[in-house]
Amino acid sequence: MGIPRNKFYISANDLTSCPSGVYYKKKKAPLPLVHPRIAEIWQLFGRLQEKGQKIQKMVLEEWQKDGSLVSPERFIPWNDFGITGKYDAIVRINGEFILYEIKGAGKQIFDNELDKPEPFDEHRLQVIVYHYFLKKNFPHLKAKILYVERSGNRRLEIPIEYEDKEFLKNLEKVKSFQDALEKDIPPQPKSNIAWNKFQNRYDISMAAITCKYHALCLGDDKWYEKTVIEVNKKNSLAQRRPKTQ
Repeated sequence: MGIPRNKFYISANDLTSCPSGVYYKKKKAPLPLVHPRIAEIWQLFGRLQEKGQKIQKMVLEEWQKDGSLVSPERFIPWNDFGITGKYDAIVRINGEFILYEIKGAGKQIFDNELDKPEPFDEHRLQVIVYHYFLKKNFPHLKAKILYVERSGNRRLEIPIEYEDKEFLKNLEKVKSFQDALEKDIPPQPKSNIAWNKFQNRYDISMAAITCKYHALCLGDDKWYEKTVIEVNKKNSLAQRRPKTQ
């Protein structure tokens, strides 16, 4: 699936976002009104992003100092799929090349009841996309997500393994994005509600929360209030269900 350079590009972050929101962003549509609570959440995310950038800089400086840093933040190689994005770092440790994605994290990634450490799904997809395009230049390249606690000293490395078919499945998303943009037909938005595996409850999905066009995507400027009510109902029903033995 080749695309000319003057066509639409899709980033690794776009693949984890609301498809309809990506469409309106690429089309430079006017932003709809936003609920005050959503605006507050965006401000919080902005502060967390700034903290994450400081954490990334700190970790890169550590690797630079000990001589293990091979490649700092750079764009993935040009490819015919129209996928772009910046990886955080490639490091050489004990003779092995490791692709790292560095993420600032809250307590939920460290303190949960999961049987084994798991990353956020969107972070996993991001690393898979970067790794797929880098492994040709770095044979035997491994991939890991490094979570660094924002308000503490804990760190958690999670190895990421996948088969090529998992990546290739996401090429269908890329093609659907590009088709939607070229045909001027907005794709279906992502669901407003998602299961939070770390807190064992339903939440408003991250794709919906971070989509700046979600009121436009849904054609409903009251979507947030409605979804809060729906989430509370789903969690209430889930708590009432008898636990299976």
